Amino acid sequence: MTRLRRAALAGLVILIGFCLVLFPAGTTHSQDNSDLALKKAVAFLSKQLGKQVSSQGYSYQVNTYPDSALGCPQVGVQYTMGPFQAYQFLIPYSGTTYDVRVSFDLTFTVLCTKIPTATIPPTETIPPTIAPTNTPAPTNTASPTPTGAPTSTPGGKATAPSTNTPQGQANAATATPDALPFLTFRDRDFSMAYPPTWQATDRTTDVFFGVRASPVCADPGMIVVPLGPIINNETADSLIDDYIHSPSASGAALQGDKTAVGNTGRSLIFISPCTDGSLREVRVTVFVAYGNAYRVVQYSPQKDWDLWADIYLKTLDQFSPAAGSASAGGGSAMLPPSHTP
Repeated sequence: MTRLRRAALAGLVILIGFCLVLFPAGTTHSQDNSDLALKKAVAFLSKQLGKQVSSQGYSYQVNTYPDSALGCPQVGVQYTMGPFQAYQFLIPYSGTTYDVRVSFDLTFTVLCTKIPTATIPPTETIPPTIAPTNTPAPTNTASPTPTGAPTSTPGGKATAPSTNTPQGQANAATATPDALPFLTFRDRDFSMAYPPTWQATDRTTDVFFGVRASPVCADPGMIVVPLGPIINNETADSLIDDYIHSPSASGAALQGDKTAVGNTGRSLIFISPCTDGSLREVRVTVFVAYGNAYRVVQYSPQKDWDLWADIYLKTLDQFSPAAGSASAGGGSAMLPPSHTP
């Protein structure tokens, strides 16, 4: 009997030992799986960007998706039906938070954030994809009338070209009172109309439109930022609120409520101090379409806002979230201000 008891006790000890081995292993495997998924996400993002990325500052959550696209399908790609559980990692790098998703079994990895395209350094006057403003016949837009010579205003006073713009480029504010067509910037993210004597400068994370290659407090200008895919059910209004509470709108004094722009846009006007202490008026507009968001910031010195307000609305009317869209094609007549802001 004693031997039987000892045998039974030994068997129980062995069984408990197996349980202690098996169950912690399952827990460790789950934890190790998330660590492996993070390493895979960082390696995948680094490869896509062509630069070494770290996981510092990352966050993640677990979601379930209907297929192997993991919530970010691409046109023309066939996917395996699920459902699939996956880690959604948000990894900050160089001012952008990248959304990388990795399936639990580490089989599928998807980057849901648009990778900025390579740009020409700001020393170039105009990116090659945009027709130069002094070209007689641009390939895809109408050519503006040369504005290099002084022009006469209705009062008979001559308006000389600006002396602080690059050689061969006229300031948008010194254009003649005749109606001129917009030029149209197009890339894979959006189409945007802009005054014919301005230039467009692709700065990797945004596109700046203005007389010069970078913003100046005394000049009007526009900045368009593709914000990427909607992740947490953001709306145009909520994205405007985020911008108003950001350092970019520090000291903003709101001028009324948000208004609708087109079918998918919302807009808000405010006044804020520029870096040199002068006041400028700003319209921030957010479009939400096809699961992506786009922010357009248009500004001018406050004293000149009335000269630019209608022009800015016309450019917004021609904004399109897809290059080559019919809503963005062709130039619309515009009347630039008759004097330099």
